[in-house]
Amino acid sequence: MSKRERRRRRAVVEVYSTLVIIAMVVSLSYLVYSQAPRPTSSGHLVFLNNIRRVFDSPPLVHVAINSSAPDTVVEVEIDEASSSDGILALVGSSYTPVKYLCAEGATTFFSVYAAAPGELVVNADGESWVDGYAASSLRVDAGWHEIILSGALSCEIALPGGQALTFPGSGVSSIPFIGRLESRSFALYLPFTGTRHQLRILFSGGVDSFEIQ
Repeated sequence: MSKRERRRRRAVVEVYSTLVIIAMVVSLSYLVYSQAPRPTSSGHLVFLNNIRRVFDSPPLVHVAINSSAPDTVVEVEIDEASSSDGILALVGSSYTPVKYLCAEGATTFFSVYAAAPGELVVNADGESWVDGYAASSLRVDAGWHEIILSGALSCEIALPGGQALTFPGSGVSSIPFIGRLESRSFALYLPFTGTRHQLRILFSGGVDSFEIQ
């Protein structure tokens, strides 16, 4: 084979390889775009949910939600329990609202607001999680952060800077979520009993309802 023919063959291979890469990129872009939530013709929000188990003991489920437009979470309902009635808690195999950040025989979950980055500290005589991490303290960014307390009779939460939180009070929300108040992406960790539960998240512009099992 002459040098000219070798160069021609190499050029053909390079062109073919480039076309294959372009086709792969286009296919991947289409896949991502086709899975992204987009508003309906009526303007209603559309949601894309991703649910996965992150711990077996205790069982925790990570729920990630992407909406087709920026919006605000206004209420979280699990079965018959609503965040509008208090702090959500898992007691036995059912969810119920309570009036305290921690309660005997219960796993409570809620969010707190950090106005500035720094160390978020949880002092409790039970187990604690911050943004899904099993920890009593965690360095966080500014925004909302989810706290889970299990089997705690007493608890105290201090924001970056040392401010202690109480419920009801500013800086504490019975809506458990992580991130900014208004966003297209939301996440929460849900203490789970292993049976089926109906999760309903109300936004100011729509409702996302699905089953977790």
